[in-house]
Amino acid sequence: MGVATIDGIGSTWTHNCCLYIGDIGSGALNITGGGAVSAAAVWINSQSLLAIDVGRDSSLSVTGSGLSGSGKIDNDGTVRILAGAGATSENFYSPIAAGTWSGGGIYQAVGGTWDSGNHQFTVSGVQSGDSSETITLDLAYIQRALIVDSGVDKTDWSVGASFLAAEESTALNFTATVIGGETLTNLQNLLDPNQSVLGAWNFIVAGDGYTEGDPAYLSFDVGAGYSRGDLQVWHFDGSVWTDFDVMDLTYDGTYASFTVTGFSGYAVSAVPEPGTLVLLIAAALGLLIHARRKRA
Repeated sequence: MGVATIDGIGSTWTHNCCLYIGDIGSGALNITGGGAVSAAAVWINSQSLLAIDVGRDSSLSVTGSGLSGSGKIDNDGTVRILAGAGATSENFYSPIAAGTWSGGGIYQAVGGTWDSGNHQFTVSGVQSGDSSETITLDLAYIQRALIVDSGVDKTDWSVGASFLAAEESTALNFTATVIGGETLTNLQNLLDPNQSVLGAWNFIVAGDGYTEGDPAYLSFDVGAGYSRGDLQVWHFDGSVWTDFDVMDLTYDGTYASFTVTGFSGYAVSAVPEPGTLVLLIAAALGLLIHARRKRA
């Protein structure tokens, strides 16, 4: 599969003619983090995917004869609209501007609902829970969860999960548990000395609301001070950690978000930004000097 990702505010890709996603094979176009794509016409074949996240105004403009939003989008594959933990509840988005909509493909709403008449996405509210607590979502009404690990001797990590909307009342039982102990140590042993784990969670889903292979959007609260290139995603299959190849990783200054199609363990690590490294080095030197003075 050929994959293209346009990520970040100010990132653009402009076509003066037609944009074919998976012309004669399978392909994927991810527009994330405020990226923008424009083309005179867009066609998505039956094996292909167009994915757009909302919250930072990622957009596809189908220009037609030159006017923004006047062109044709022909979807014979899958268009996926995603809302991560950073998107504002109940906000409305129109991430695709087109004059003509055609094709027999599907539109997936993950973390909200899609109005096929107005071509508008509404961000879901959020159901909150604690690490290791099972919460139940009715995916006809709420499609986002936020799990925290707070309190005495806790990590203060948090993670969001967004799910496909259901047309009728459908229960999904969701549990997210912080990964620690030997399993976390095994991951830390794989990292370079200057890398750190910013979040590690194990996920379990049950109920009629999720089928293995369905997309879900995870949002790890990694905090400020990173870039997308600093971040690395890991997968834990129950026995070993492996580098997880993420097609649509995006970072909004707080959350690192990406799509998964199955639940187990996931983690995000990072190399600190140069400024953070300088502070860490300075702090280490300060401790060293203090220790030496104390010994003297």
